[in-house]
Amino acid sequence: MIKIYAKERQFYTKRRLFSFFLLIAVTIAGFYYTKKQEKGEFTFGVQQDTKESLDNLLKDEIEEKISVEVSGAVLYPGVYELTKRNTLADAIQKAGGFALEADESKLNLADSIFHGECIYIPFQGDTKESYVSYSHLLYDFSAEVGKTESPKKININQANKRELQSLPFIGEKIAENIIRYRQEYGDFQSIEEIKNVPKIGDKIFEAIQNDIEVP
Repeated sequence: MIKIYAKERQFYTKRRLFSFFLLIAVTIAGFYYTKKQEKGEFTFGVQQDTKESLDNLLKDEIEEKISVEVSGAVLYPGVYELTKRNTLADAIQKAGGFALEADESKLNLADSIFHGECIYIPFQGDTKESYVSYSHLLYDFSAEVGKTESPKKININQANKRELQSLPFIGEKIAENIIRYRQEYGDFQSIEEIKNVPKIGDKIFEAIQNDIEVP
């Protein structure tokens, strides 16, 4: 009788131990499963936040404000504020649209614009020489330059504002600066002297030096 009781007690003790260890194993498994789920949700959340941040950065980049000067054959030449996603067509519209004398057939209206750019809209009859350094053309005129007679150079001591604006990169403001310089200091003694005019540096001078002259 005592032996049977001892065996039964030993059996129940083992059963309790087994149940205890089983409970621990289930608890540990449940703990790791929960952590894995939380980690997965956290990773997904990080990925989602990263995507949203990149989208916001891209949107901010596109919507960044820029200023451009629009001159030449438009109704209201001047400096206008746009965004990086705007095109040449938007800049022209800001300036009131094309003037009657504008030569719009040569322009790529879908072209991008950039901050600080001086956009010159050509007049009908402008020489092809003046197009060589211009960046918003439908095709390159430089291949045609030289096939015809050399155009007459601009006399920077006598040219009016419109004639000066026909030069590459010379907008309304710079043309006014040239005329003001003549009024204050007299005629230019050499074409190199034009670099003394505000906003005309070496780059612009290189673009116009073959198109200008002094008597």
